[in-house]
Amino acid sequence: MLFLGGSLLSSCSHTKALVDPYALAPSLPNAMWQIDAEDSCLLSSKYFTTYIPKDYDDHDLSLAELIDIALYNNFNIKSSWAEARSKAAIYAQSEAAYLPKIDASAKYQRERQTFSLSETFTIPYLLTTTGPEMQITYTLLDFGARKASSDAARKSLLFADLTHNRTIQTAIQIVMDDYYTYLYEKERLLALEADVENASVTLQAAEEKGRVGVFAAGDISQAKTHFIQKKIAMIGQKKATLRQFSQLAKDLGLPANISFNVQPLPKKVVVKSCIEDADLLIAKAQKCRPDLQASIAKVAEKKADLVKARSGHFPKVDASFDLGKYWYDHAQDEDYHWAFLLKLELPLFEGFMVENQIKQKQADLEKSAAELLSKELSVVSEIQNARTNLIAAKDALGFTEEYLKEAKKQFRIATENYRLGVNTILDVLSAQSSLADARAKLAEAKKNWYQSLAEIAYSTGAFGFTEEVL
Repeated sequence: MLFLGGSLLSSCSHTKALVDPYALAPSLPNAMWQIDAEDSCLLSSKYFTTYIPKDYDDHDLSLAELIDIALYNNFNIKSSWAEARSKAAIYAQSEAAYLPKIDASAKYQRERQTFSLSETFTIPYLLTTTGPEMQITYTLLDFGARKASSDAARKSLLFADLTHNRTIQTAIQIVMDDYYTYLYEKERLLALEADVENASVTLQAAEEKGRVGVFAAGDISQAKTHFIQKKIAMIGQKKATLRQFSQLAKDLGLPANISFNVQPLPKKVVVKSCIEDADLLIAKAQKCRPDLQASIAKVAEKKADLVKARSGHFPKVDASFDLGKYWYDHAQDEDYHWAFLLKLELPLFEGFMVENQIKQKQADLEKSAAELLSKELSVVSEIQNARTNLIAAKDALGFTEEYLKEAKKQFRIATENYRLGVNTILDVLSAQSSLADARAKLAEAKKNWYQSLAEIAYSTGAFGFTEEVL
């Protein structure tokens, strides 16, 4: 009884489900289920370790360092890598069909038999038989089924390998996009801080004129309103900057509450004057885009599957050879024994199974061919859009730099003229708004330029390839 009671207590979770199953569900329709602590723990740390450089907080991390962190931590990369290794093992299994199958066994048999001396008198005796056995089996001819299976597995492996390559490129693209967006948000924050400083200068100028009694009614109120608007915008931009930092940390595979700094963008942006022709970029993509090559491999895999399905109509020839030797009681043994078997299997009728398998594989091939066409069109569209964005970003960068230069000059003149009483506070606020807009547009133009360069590299599949390959 004590043992039984202890067993029941040790398996209380199971007995609880048997005795009171409703206890394992919400008690009321409007009540939430409370998860047990043992069911709510995170398991990921048991299987993967997060990579963080030891000196990550001692210096500003470069884009290359951020990419290294992401490539180590990214769960999509880990998944695609495991998938590629699985497909490699499957391909190796398909290659085993080219080798003979060898089985070895050992036999020990004890049996009771009888020896008849007459119709009414028999003598029972025990017989023991022992001995090893070896059998070799090999498929001599299957009209391409074995080769088709191997080819299909090989193309499936190639698809997984190329998909892994594209997964790495996608991870790089995401980190680069996060990096440039985060630096853009930081630059926007600096621009808004400068806007607040300019609004403070305007407010001081209005207050100075107010103290001497030379100003239009409402100048101080207008300047103060504009100053507060910029302060509110700066607060909102701080939030946007922190949110983008959290996104960057997440895509690096790091907790969002970690703290690190990244290298800023160069103060002077070097704009590439020559942008390659779209046809040349498309030619590079046809050679370097892993997902495009993966789609081609998928079509080849489906072709091999179709060949394998068609081989079901043809005969199969197998050969086997069996060799062994037995020992009996009283030290008796045989010399050895062997048997050779040549077997021909000819499928006559399987309920239209083979015919329907052929139709299925034919449909799969047509589907993969259509997906390849869709991928080709998508690649061309992505490259064309990326090239258009790069051209637009190049032009916008030049104009925004000139815009900021003139806006600074306009604000300085407007402020000086206001102090001299030549213009109104509205002229100063208008110039200040133009300056703020110019700063914001320049920050966005820088981000768009760098992101467009990354987009060109991603759309052509250039990540991970040397210049010689391109």
